Amino acid sequence: MAKIAIIIGVILFFPLGYTVFENRVINSVDYNAVESRMVIFEEFKQRGGIKNIFGSGFLWYEKQPIGDTGLRGYHTRDTSTFVYLFFAAGVLGTVLIILGIYLMFKQKIAYFNAFMVILLFKFSILSAAFWLALIFFCAFYKLALQEEDSNEWQGSFQIKSEA
Repeated sequence: MAKIAIIIGVILFFPLGYTVFENRVINSVDYNAVESRMVIFEEFKQRGGIKNIFGSGFLWYEKQPIGDTGLRGYHTRDTSTFVYLFFAAGVLGTVLIILGIYLMFKQKIAYFNAFMVILLFKFSILSAAFWLALIFFCAFYKLALQEEDSNEWQGSFQIKSEA
């Protein structure tokens, strides 16, 4: 019943959804979303080696222009987490943060890979959503490890009891 309801909902809302898609993506009625996100790469070219190594800092006040090209907050905030992290912390900070996350999840590389995919979406490092995603991911990771340890213990207990 739920699948049928979802299919009917998609069919009913498809014309409205397509109109929004056509206006925003194809016709660029309100703004060009892709071009707005690509402006930050021009910033990376112009800001020089030192800022690319150490970063330009965080966007504390989004309405004030920042960087060498005068970016606004939405230029960096609407990109992926990795681009924002590179803008704020440079190569050095980006490598250190990714290394820290890797060390947290080094027992299960699949969890690290999954979290890196999640970070492809837009999370500002200063927003609560980023830190909540990290905290929840770590909590579920720890629970999975505990469950795996308890399953191994039960399995070894059962083997010993059978012998």
